[in-house]
Amino acid sequence: NVEDATKQYMFGRNLLVGAFTDSIYLPKGQWTDFFTGQCVSGGALIKHPFAPNRTGLLFAREGAIIPMQMPMNFVGERVNDTLAVKVFPGSDDSSFTLLEDDGESYEYEKGKIARTRFSMQKQGSGWCFIVAPTEGDYKGMPMERAYFLQVYLKSKPRQISVNGRQVDNYEYQDGCVKLTLPRTNVRSKTTVLIR
Repeated sequence: NVEDATKQYMFGRNLLVGAFTDSIYLPKGQWTDFFTGQCVSGGALIKHPFAPNRTGLLFAREGAIIPMQMPMNFVGERVNDTLAVKVFPGSDDSSFTLLEDDGESYEYEKGKIARTRFSMQKQGSGWCFIVAPTEGDYKGMPMERAYFLQVYLKSKPRQISVNGRQVDNYEYQDGCVKLTLPRTNVRSKTTVLIR
């Protein structure tokens, strides 16, 4: 139904939302169901089921890097020192810069903003995910942070290393590598090689 497909919205460049509908037009390219990890080719109107506890569809464009806060019951419940980062590798390198401020004042107008750049680069038959050192600062900024990394890949990796050290504490399930990166100083660089 074309009328149902008009209830869709781009949220930035990388997320496509289908509100209260199971029909959606996906622009050309590869898209991933944000909740199930199922890959879908775009360039057509599709009908795609969604779970009863959802209010519609949510797709991420290939190449998207989406940092998210961990669940909280209310704003400020705890220090935001752990982020979940969902990565949907595409055929090209991609990046995303996270901007943060204190969330309470107008200090951002005076430049009190932190910037953290995430990038995903193709390396041979594998991938390199980089968390660049955070630049800038704001009141109450955590000086250490952990990341819960979720990378959507078509096959299970043979090896993963973090800052040059091989790790085994990851899981691969339903097309997604899940790995918690250790808490480190936000001014340091973290490099994850996935082969």
